[in-house]
Amino acid sequence: MFGLLYGEKLDPDSRKELELLTQGLKRFLLTDHNEDGSHRLGIWTPYAPVWRGATTQPAIGNGSILGKYARSVNTIDFKIDIQFGSTTTYGTGTWLFGLPVASRIDSAVVGHMLGVDGGTTYYTGVVTFVEGMSFVQLVSDAGPWTVSVPITWASGDAISIQGRYEVLD
Repeated sequence: MFGLLYGEKLDPDSRKELELLTQGLKRFLLTDHNEDGSHRLGIWTPYAPVWRGATTQPAIGNGSILGKYARSVNTIDFKIDIQFGSTTTYGTGTWLFGLPVASRIDSAVVGHMLGVDGGTTYYTGVVTFVEGMSFVQLVSDAGPWTVSVPITWASGDAISIQGRYEVLD
């Protein structure tokens, strides 16, 4: 980069460029690392996603809803996995899922999802922001996902949601 040989001195312009690069590296290290110096990029943190129905509230019962996210400076990658159980109740109205951190900008599409009907039929769609950019909804050709769209969900069915978005700070 600077073409230095052992013992050679930097000219003033190269020294200034090296100082700017060093300052940028320091900012990167301070921004993308924890206080102990460990790297934050790619570190998944679990969170408990809120699951809501627009009309009446669902309840996961003996199913599971697990979330995790990773933050890289001002970007959040998130994943929500839902497994419906025999005591799950599905609520009514469009389903909404809480994000780990509110979004910075309103973007039409922030991710994708896959629904699995009993392990034999698959449904796909997009994930979009709703309600002040702290919740997302699932949308496919059949419309926003609910207890009966795109299928009538039942025990043993599953949904996997993934996305990426910008955050406020």
